[in-house]
Amino acid sequence: MRIKLTILLLLFTLLVAGQQADSTQGKRWLNKKTIVTTGIVLQQMGSLYIEYKWWWEGNSHPFIWLNDSGFNNYSYGMDKLGHAYTSYLYFNVINESMKWAGYNEKQRLLWSIILPTSWALSIELGDAFSTWGFSVPDLLFNLGGIGYGVLQQRVPYMKNINFKYSYFPSRKYKEMNPNNWALTEDYDGHAYWLSFDLHHMLPGKLGKKWPAWLNIATGYSVDNYRYKAGTKMQREFLLSFDINLNGIRSKSAALNATKSILNLIHLPLPGIKHSTDGNTQHKLILLN
Repeated sequence: MRIKLTILLLLFTLLVAGQQADSTQGKRWLNKKTIVTTGIVLQQMGSLYIEYKWWWEGNSHPFIWLNDSGFNNYSYGMDKLGHAYTSYLYFNVINESMKWAGYNEKQRLLWSIILPTSWALSIELGDAFSTWGFSVPDLLFNLGGIGYGVLQQRVPYMKNINFKYSYFPSRKYKEMNPNNWALTEDYDGHAYWLSFDLHHMLPGKLGKKWPAWLNIATGYSVDNYRYKAGTKMQREFLLSFDINLNGIRSKSAALNATKSILNLIHLPLPGIKHSTDGNTQHKLILLN
């Protein structure tokens, strides 16, 4: 997965702007829409520049197609989930930022689709003319992440099932790369989750009794990614509690937007990890 400055720029803009915009209503040059629009433009430009510096600079090549076998590939699909989640995250940050700024639903949905789609396509085109290659599966997973964001906007019930991500540096990777850490190479530290809002999903009184801020999440990760010759990589299936920040009520539009964005991250909580080698672990704090 290619995590970049994205979203952090927009989130920072949102937090700062939330404290300033209401007190500057008389200044037409500084309002919520201007702040968010400027943040989005800067993010788009910054993201492409970082991609160029990290992957494409000095790496030109005739157009290449790539097909790496999906969930049976070199990372057992972790990279594919990364593509889906990054686009899903991007969709939600754009949507929440524009909602806070006062854009209508049609405008939010349109740009929340166009921008992540354009970004995902630009990445694959950049890869196509470098040694990475254009991956149709990667692009499809990007579109899948955007599609799930759209589904949640169109079908309110689907907001009860959120796509989340967590990361904690793995010990094995740190030992092998003490001076050359790279997030995109430490797949053992990544986990992708589906978080279920039982407060709204359970029937009747049972649902009302379940805390609105507490979800149950199922996750997927891998172990032994590219570490030792002869060591087989394992798939891992996770079950954990999850904090639902959207279940905490607030009257602040800026805080609600920020909560919705931060709610796309899964925090470490008690859980269970089961590997395909038969090993099951019960953790007081499940990190990855």
